[in-house]
Amino acid sequence: MLKPLLSIFLLFLVAQPLVVHPRILRSTNAHFIHQNHESNIQKGDETSELVSVAKARKYLKAFGYLESDKVDFNDTRDMKTNDEMFDEMFYENLEAPIKKFQEFYNLKVSGKLDSETMKLMSNPRCGVADVGTIVPSKFALSDWKPKWLKTHLTYTFDPLGVKIAPIDVLRSIFNLAFKQWSRVSTFTFEEVSNNGTDSDLIVGFYSGDHGDGFPFDKYGPSLAHAFAPMDGRLHVNADKPWSTSDPIESGYYDLVWVAMHEIGHLLGLDHSSHDNAVMYAYVNIGENRRKLSDDDIAKINRLYSSSGFGNYSQCPAVRLLFSAMFTFWYYSLLVFLFCKYF
Repeated sequence: MLKPLLSIFLLFLVAQPLVVHPRILRSTNAHFIHQNHESNIQKGDETSELVSVAKARKYLKAFGYLESDKVDFNDTRDMKTNDEMFDEMFYENLEAPIKKFQEFYNLKVSGKLDSETMKLMSNPRCGVADVGTIVPSKFALSDWKPKWLKTHLTYTFDPLGVKIAPIDVLRSIFNLAFKQWSRVSTFTFEEVSNNGTDSDLIVGFYSGDHGDGFPFDKYGPSLAHAFAPMDGRLHVNADKPWSTSDPIESGYYDLVWVAMHEIGHLLGLDHSSHDNAVMYAYVNIGENRRKLSDDDIAKINRLYSSSGFGNYSQCPAVRLLFSAMFTFWYYSLLVFLFCKYF
């Protein structure tokens, strides 16, 4: 009696599909903008509007709001006026991304490229995408948040980078920036020799294409960018005017502010929608911000409040490993039962 029942049970198990939920790895394709976004949309000037919309489309794609920028220019759109055709072709698929951008930065949510939206897009900012994080594999890993599995991190300066200031000045600047984060978290930071091979983090100043797939541009909005754990690279645009003094020189960017911001990315933080936060993407020229906001502090402690395993259990690679292990033991059990009773 046992064998027939066991046979039915085994057939039932084999017949059930093994459900594995794949986690899609999507390339961010987050190339940074290389245009000056000072042009405004002029009502009635279709050429000016075309340029502005094209820039906005590229901007939204660069910073993670738009996955595809394909527009079908061969669509004749019969029975439409010229103005209607223009609106449909060049604003196609832009309303939702624009709304997402406006909502994130607490602007009036209209889905339109109004003056307030275009003004913010024209401001200098961090080059890291708002949606999705630059990670070592250059993939956006859905809701998984990479983070460090240790709290003592070493850092150094790339000796091959551009020399924008004496090294002692840069050491003082970044020492101050790292201290701001160590004061509000469990992290400690230590500078090591500048061979760049044994440190967890490496800081470099570069011009143009510097080999990481995210080139800088002297006239573009990107001031700096950093890679999420556990890559450790922090790159600063050497062609921008940097101030290492306090108060900040007129017409210059505060290097301490930008350093603190990029260190936040090194630790795994995304951009903040709070305009008083250090992790806010945009930087005001001629101003400084050297104190972490309540939002910055809350997010760094929230990210590292859970165990490392709990966080990495959301990693697609770890989930795939668990799935493979389950599959192996599942079919091993079937083989064992079959050999034992048949």
